[in-house]
Amino acid sequence: MVSNKSSEKGFALIVTLLITAILVGVVVEVIYRVYLSSSRVANFTNSQKAALLARASVDITRVALEGLMKENPYKTMDGEGWSFSHREEDTVITVSVFGEQGRASTRIVYPQTGAANDRVYETYRRLLTILEQDELLAEGLADWIDGDDEPRPAGGEGIDYYQHLPRPYMAKNNYLHTSEELLMVKGYTPEIFKAIAPFITVYSSDGYININTAQKEVLMALSEDVTEDLAQRIIDFRNDTPFHDKSDIMRVSGFESLGFTLQNRITVDSSIFRIFAVARTADAVREVEAVTELGGKVLYWREM
Repeated sequence: MVSNKSSEKGFALIVTLLITAILVGVVVEVIYRVYLSSSRVANFTNSQKAALLARASVDITRVALEGLMKENPYKTMDGEGWSFSHREEDTVITVSVFGEQGRASTRIVYPQTGAANDRVYETYRRLLTILEQDELLAEGLADWIDGDDEPRPAGGEGIDYYQHLPRPYMAKNNYLHTSEELLMVKGYTPEIFKAIAPFITVYSSDGYININTAQKEVLMALSEDVTEDLAQRIIDFRNDTPFHDKSDIMRVSGFESLGFTLQNRITVDSSIFRIFAVARTADAVREVEAVTELGGKVLYWREM
């Protein structure tokens, strides 16, 4: 079995080699042919170069992830994700990768019926409490997702709330497309969104939590019985030996029985990843954020 440390070194090497190829090949061939006689043109060129490198870095990382996860799907990750940098003269590229399935799903109710997905709903509600947020925010999100016009407690369907806003709109009546949509939901202020965003995902359709990559707060949200100490034991265990099967959680001290009750809430691998690539060239900075699914499907793409 390839160790996690060896895998991360391999990942860094692949990304570095491929980014070097981009710098030496595409950039030299395309960018440096631009005429640089004025600062205005130079700024434009640097901006274009940074944008090209950020896009290419995401694409390269996607390819690297395919190979690495095929080699060893049971990789561990902490809250900082995997982060790698490469420098070439006046250019610096930083790539960060996060596993979406180590986060709590926002698909807490079924849009057609409005019935709660109890397993996902309770995890999300507990997470809000752990993060010192009002658990009734879960009802606001449920109201946004369900297909009816009947307001829930702390919700705000149609004319009861959203239609009375300065710029009225209707509740979506479906799952969130991006996590930023939460800012449209009653009760979700920018401060609340900032507090919960690192721990939630809109892309987990089954709601299972990857115990190899989940942060402590998400692990605690799996059950009222998972204390901070028990969550830390999971992290300590996986740092030494990654979980290869969800039943392995019962090998962690304190989870001999509790782990059995978590079997329908957890998984040990990931297929969806969020990638941040930042390219800096001279004074120009460009960033690309993407969510990609193994197999080549891009679920989200944003350039800044």
